[in-house]
Amino acid sequence: MPCFLHSKTKPIWGESFKGKVPSVTSGKFSLYYCDQRRYHVPADVGFLYGILYGRRLRSRVRGYAMAETIAFTLNDQPVSVTTDGQRPLLWVLRTDLGLTGTKYGCGQAHCGACTVLVDNKAVRSCVYPVRNANGRQVRTIEGLAKDGELHPLQKAFVEHDALQCGFCTPGMILTAYSLLQENPEPTREEIIQGMDQNLCRCGAHTRIIDAIQSAATAMKGGKA
Repeated sequence: MPCFLHSKTKPIWGESFKGKVPSVTSGKFSLYYCDQRRYHVPADVGFLYGILYGRRLRSRVRGYAMAETIAFTLNDQPVSVTTDGQRPLLWVLRTDLGLTGTKYGCGQAHCGACTVLVDNKAVRSCVYPVRNANGRQVRTIEGLAKDGELHPLQKAFVEHDALQCGFCTPGMILTAYSLLQENPEPTREEIIQGMDQNLCRCGAHTRIIDAIQSAATAMKGGKA
């Protein structure tokens, strides 16, 4: 099976740049193996779309993007990062800050696996530029529990077995949290509508709805 990182005869990028392309995250180089060959490609996997479609890659090769210092509150703690402000929040959370509970699914805001809360609103972090988080409150699945106690939504997902592989679960829970903040006592139909854009390949949808209904009762109007 051919690798999308190189053509049939030679790497798409490499020879004219001595086999190296600057990393998106740190200006270093990352070595990737493909079809038992070695290629230097950007360290941030999310930017591989740029290799496929040429989006902004030429500017990356000619010179690094202008770095910005972006400060926000993450899970109740102040943080700041200096990076390209256009980088997706997803990769800043996972790569720079080490919070891997937020998952990479489709990379196009279709599946909901990357959902985090920004000012208590669910956003798709795979397409959310990190500069947009400047001065805001960001919460990931790691920050939902308090003092070692699981949030009612997390407890409900466990009690109702509302997961199988668990890959979509962080995004499901945070989307449900945002839903319950806006609508503390949703009907079953409103839950279905509110969760419609979050995909579960394991087919746990019915149990997820039950869990959200249970959590809404436990949260007593979405105050938890």
